[in-house]
Amino acid sequence: MELFKTLFAADRYIPHGHCYLWQTPLVGLHVVSDILIAISYFSIPTMLLYFVYKRRDFPFFNVFILFGAFIILCGLGHILEVLTLWYPAYWLSGIEQAATALISCYTAWELSTLLPQFLSLKTPEQLEAVNQQLQQEIIERHHAEQTLKNIIKGTASVTGKAFFPALVQHLAQALDVRYAFVSALSDRQSQQLRTLAFWSSDRAIENIQYEIAGSPCEKVIQKGQLQYYPDKLQQSFPEDTALQDMGMECYLGVPLLDGQNQVLGVLCVSHDRALKDAENAKATISVFAARAAAELQRQTAESALREAYSELELRVDEATQGLRQRTTELVKVNTSLEIEIQERKRAEEEAAAASRAKSEFLANMSHELRTPLNAILGFTQVMNRDSSLSEEHLQNLKIINRAGEHLLGLIDEILEMSKIEAGRIMLSESHFDFFALLDDLEAMLQIKTESKNLILLFDRAPEVPQYITTDESRLRQVLLNLLSNAIKFTKEGGVTLRVGIRNPDAADPSTVLLAFEVEDTGAGIASNEIEELFQVFAQTEVGRQSRQGTGLGLAISQKFVQLMGGQITVKSQLDKGSIFAFNIQVRLADATKITRIRPQAKVIGLAPNQPKYRLLAVDDRFESRLLLVKLLVSLGFEVREAENGEEAVEIWSSWQPHLIWMDMRMPVMNGYEATRQIRATEEGEETTKIVALTASVFEEQRSAILSAGCDDFMRKPFREPELLAKISEHLGIQYLYEEKTDCKDGFAANSFGIAPETSGKTPIEQVKAGLPKLNSAYLDNFYNAAAQGSDRELFELIQQISPEHPTLAAALKNLADNFQFETIMELSEATRLTV
Repeated sequence: MELFKTLFAADRYIPHGHCYLWQTPLVGLHVVSDILIAISYFSIPTMLLYFVYKRRDFPFFNVFILFGAFIILCGLGHILEVLTLWYPAYWLSGIEQAATALISCYTAWELSTLLPQFLSLKTPEQLEAVNQQLQQEIIERHHAEQTLKNIIKGTASVTGKAFFPALVQHLAQALDVRYAFVSALSDRQSQQLRTLAFWSSDRAIENIQYEIAGSPCEKVIQKGQLQYYPDKLQQSFPEDTALQDMGMECYLGVPLLDGQNQVLGVLCVSHDRALKDAENAKATISVFAARAAAELQRQTAESALREAYSELELRVDEATQGLRQRTTELVKVNTSLEIEIQERKRAEEEAAAASRAKSEFLANMSHELRTPLNAILGFTQVMNRDSSLSEEHLQNLKIINRAGEHLLGLIDEILEMSKIEAGRIMLSESHFDFFALLDDLEAMLQIKTESKNLILLFDRAPEVPQYITTDESRLRQVLLNLLSNAIKFTKEGGVTLRVGIRNPDAADPSTVLLAFEVEDTGAGIASNEIEELFQVFAQTEVGRQSRQGTGLGLAISQKFVQLMGGQITVKSQLDKGSIFAFNIQVRLADATKITRIRPQAKVIGLAPNQPKYRLLAVDDRFESRLLLVKLLVSLGFEVREAENGEEAVEIWSSWQPHLIWMDMRMPVMNGYEATRQIRATEEGEETTKIVALTASVFEEQRSAILSAGCDDFMRKPFREPELLAKISEHLGIQYLYEEKTDCKDGFAANSFGIAPETSGKTPIEQVKAGLPKLNSAYLDNFYNAAAQGSDRELFELIQQISPEHPTLAAALKNLADNFQFETIMELSEATRLTV
């Protein structure tokens, strides 16, 4: 604020007008002069600013701004001169003059740095000369553009045959030359050029063909570039007499190039003197050459197309004739194909019907065969509970049971093969102890190997997992079949099962690839028999001589392994042995999920302090119902029976049983419908447990049975322990068991509850010790009877030796009762060789 007051303070100084003694003319003169000068100063920067605004491209923009600021400050100084006449603001006037001084000094400095540039500016005379030169170039360029427009107009207006004559005419006129012609090579290897059009002076002349060698065109073709000879053309090419005849002294030629820069021809002009503007002529002829090359390629392609089209028409005519003939043949073939398709369709329908019939047959056969076996094997279990039976009757029961087991195994094997052929086989995976399975197999087969003095070795790698998930039943069946075959056809040496892992470092740690090898030192297999080894009912020569087996085991095993993702392979040498191998992928299992089945003693009744349980047996077969009734009543259950589903529904509604054993195939109303009706009418939380009893061998029927409302599933023929375990599982029943787990003769009961007999030594040891006491005739008779599977003949022979050799007779009878015909054959053969 103080500074502002100081700048405009007037009380310290006297006005400037006192210097003029306030003489009016003198003061007026100064006032008018200063004001006019200020107006002039202010108008000059205004015009400068307007000029800079309009001509922003003009150089020295900063200098103009400085000049404008300097002039404005000068004008402002004169205004302050007028002001100080009456108002002495000398500080303000002084500051303005100081600013003017600074701006003027800075402007002078800028002018000194720009002075060299100012001096380098052209004079008006020089600028005029440059301007005239530019105008001349513009005129020439305009002339050239007009020339090119005329050229393009002239060449674009025609095509085809008239193109090249028009081209050379316009080229000669544009360049103002006597001769212009365009030539093409006859072919890539040709040494001659053929003119497509030739312009001479003011007319077109006939086309000619001339040699390339020695002509100016040779250089153009060889180098593939524009060639210009301004003068002395005849001296440069003395061999070309045509140059002398036409008086040519100047030559300009350009090659015609295709897309691969291959020379197609030449476009050239010639004159009797040098060209006026050579550079313009080169540019012009290059444009013509590009257009001529494109047209030449187009005409060449068009000519080739016409030739190809003509050839194609000829071929089409030939093909049409052949096609007519072929069409006639195809009509005949099509007719025969339609007939064949209809026949195949009919065959497919017949095959589908046959497949359905086969499935129905399998279902019926499974039901019809397994149902009576259920009664046979079931009643042997019921009768075995009768403690009043004599030893003879128990022995008869044992024979019936063993015969039933043997028959069931044969039926299952045949039905299994039929299921495979019908595509009805499926895997049933479970968690199990793999080591236990191998131990069971080893224990089971040890008797056979000992009877033949063979070594049985199970070689299990340390990294093999103990608990796995796969189809335990199928795997057991495959291994049992391969090992049994190996033992059967091995007379000396041994049999080895090797189990290992093929991919211990697999990406998925939850799976492993188990590798199995069964090696024997037996008779071996001929190479021509290996291919047929896995066919149904196929047997090797050794197998046929043994007169044992059905020829289904290996075929079924191969199908099971394929179902598990593997393939059985065979390596064999005659008289040295065989190796059967396969790999399957399995998943690792949690040991806590493994259910270990512990053998229990024989059930003799229900534990005390339990409610009275009501069970309903539903089956259309009287013997099947009777079996269930006798077995369950003997243990203390209340049992009623129904022969079809309709009766079962009525009894259920009035009696409310705790559990129903439901046969699924019955007349009037089947088990599926009966189960659905019971489930539909049940009320409250208490529901009746329904367990399906079926003789079907098809695994996929389990889902259909469970979806109908059944709680569980059990196949016929059933085993008594399995039946009682199901009841306990669903009803929570407790049983009473026999205190002794051994049967009368000291051996544990088998899976159907019938105990074999023995004494001190094992039957095989007794037979080994007793057979050498018999003569060779008896040994031959025993071998032949066992080979034929005739238990009747075996029992007659055993009866004959019984008085003199009772221990041997009892041991042989034990083997025969258990259908160990192969063991009897092997022991007889081994004894005959040593006697």
